[in-house]
Amino acid sequence: MPARCPSPFMPFPPLNLSALPGALAALLLLGMACSLALQAADWRSRLEMPSAAPERPHQATAQPAIEPLLELFGTPLRKAPAYAPAHLDWQLQASFTQSDSRQSRALIRMAGQTRRVAEGDALDHGLHVRLIAPRHVELAGHGRVIQLALQPTRLDGVQP
Repeated sequence: MPARCPSPFMPFPPLNLSALPGALAALLLLGMACSLALQAADWRSRLEMPSAAPERPHQATAQPAIEPLLELFGTPLRKAPAYAPAHLDWQLQASFTQSDSRQSRALIRMAGQTRRVAEGDALDHGLHVRLIAPRHVELAGHGRVIQLALQPTRLDGVQP
């Protein structure tokens, strides 16, 4: 039987498509292996590379900011005043706390005058309001925390 001439529209025999998913999977696996090998070679070359020396000598580099670290560990930045802030004649008269601490307020009597304060407000002698609680207020400054508590009220004529 004479050999049949292939069709001009189909010069090659049809492909077997059942092996296509396996071939694509093998090609993908080969690409991933090449990528991993390149990454490993890059990492190894970076590990073997000597560290870059600083361009300037160590003394010429800027010193890190030490002040925030000193405040973190309670070391006073400024010399403490000659008087102790804990012995100031300040008295907590009232405390108004809210669930949102930014809305809490307190009344503190200082030097004969009553002042309404909120958390974060700066006070005299380098102190600021750190916390307003229902029965006390915490003031912070000079590396320490001072607590002003509500004084118990005495009612005249009431027997305990």
